[in-house]
Amino acid sequence: MDQKTIDDMVKDLVEERLKVLGKISENYDNLSNGGEEESLPSPQQNTQQKSVNSPALVGETPGKDTGVKRTLAEEFDKDTGVKRTLVEEFGKDTEVKSTLAEEFGSVAKVTDLDFVYVSPSKATKNDKDAKNELAPESDVENQEVVRSAVVKEYREKRVQLSPKGFALTIVSSPPVFPYIGEDGTTCMRKNVKPSSAIYDPLAPIDLMLFEKLMQHIKGIPPKPPAPADKPAVLSPDHESDFYSILIHERPWPEKEYGWVFDKHVGAYINVLIKRSMRNPTPFWSKRIVFIDVWVLSFWIHDCKQFKIKSSMITFKGNGYEDLINGKLPLECQTNFKWYEDVDHLYGCLQTGGNHWVTVHVDLKKEKIDCYDPIFGHATPESEQRILDSFKPLTLIFPVMLSELIPANLRSPSKKKFAFRRRSKRYTPQNTQIADCGVYSLKFVECLALGVTFDGINDNNIQGLRVKMAAEILDEGGNNEMNNLLVN
Repeated sequence: MDQKTIDDMVKDLVEERLKVLGKISENYDNLSNGGEEESLPSPQQNTQQKSVNSPALVGETPGKDTGVKRTLAEEFDKDTGVKRTLVEEFGKDTEVKSTLAEEFGSVAKVTDLDFVYVSPSKATKNDKDAKNELAPESDVENQEVVRSAVVKEYREKRVQLSPKGFALTIVSSPPVFPYIGEDGTTCMRKNVKPSSAIYDPLAPIDLMLFEKLMQHIKGIPPKPPAPADKPAVLSPDHESDFYSILIHERPWPEKEYGWVFDKHVGAYINVLIKRSMRNPTPFWSKRIVFIDVWVLSFWIHDCKQFKIKSSMITFKGNGYEDLINGKLPLECQTNFKWYEDVDHLYGCLQTGGNHWVTVHVDLKKEKIDCYDPIFGHATPESEQRILDSFKPLTLIFPVMLSELIPANLRSPSKKKFAFRRRSKRYTPQNTQIADCGVYSLKFVECLALGVTFDGINDNNIQGLRVKMAAEILDEGGNNEMNNLLVN
């Protein structure tokens, strides 16, 4: 089947589905929540700066005027002193040659790769002798290409969120998720069956959770002023900053204001861990776990030491063994043992010191997937950043597993895990930049639920930020801060 035939099929099916969607009322009034919230003019972002305690966020709870007089606007308008610099990696449109050739074999041209692939079957004891290859341009069948186009049309038409996380569209008698079309279309990934307890990760924010979040923010004590000789520093260590970084609408007081920290990522990963422990689990399989962000960072650090001298690193009798046996993180122990109870690992990894991506490790297939929300142009710098971040994982995983997993469950082997960076055809892109952490967390959640990424986009990301903050608070809040307050 040639490309033109596929394109024609996609076009015809999309038009057919849109006719079905057209039967739904086109009067998409902005969310009223039963007449309680004022209508929102558009999903576009407000041009007024709003602090976490400003009336625009706290006082605009649907149907209520709280009359809040005190804000943190002055505090958030100050120079926060955050100096994290975004690497200029998406500038020139160049060809990646030397970087990938050195790491993964001879490459003629890789400016628009589907993914980079290291074949475990061709790995040898000596990494320098490993025969590596690029995977085919696409691993999706033609029929799945057509279905994916239909799913995307449905989801992007239905999933439209306001900056506060409320629905901008009203659908009478919507299908029960994961069904998204009257003809039985679902947004499940191929060959994945939904849990009986599945939920929509892109559903509008719950009104009660929104009000709970606003009340919590109002009650946060003011942040102590910075010393006279030092600039104010934005820090998730303070409760007001923790939530403001997540929910502050653009334009931000400074370019990097909304960049999420490790603590934000860790807090939402804990939300997902707690959900995975429910019975029944809402996720597509019971045999999954979520990896704490600090654990991934430790792996990268320890691998550097391991490469210098392998005897410097041991995996038994420490946190690594606790992790594999489901004893970490301490506040969310699952007791799920890798290989015995777990096949898939999901998490977020910071690359280059300032960019978040999603990690999926398939233990049985011994491969690692990377989902990058800001793929950009493939340049030597951007590719090297990804390679530097993931190569330690491909090396340390097999060694750690060989030492800790019983031989009857996994035959000892030190072959490198396969690695691929999924292209932007599979991964929604954060074109406005600075939301990579939130994108990556939603990718993790969607992968665990077994649903597509459709609906995660720049138009909805502000609403998803607010929803994420509300769900973090509802599931226990900023755990690290709570522990400090208790102690």
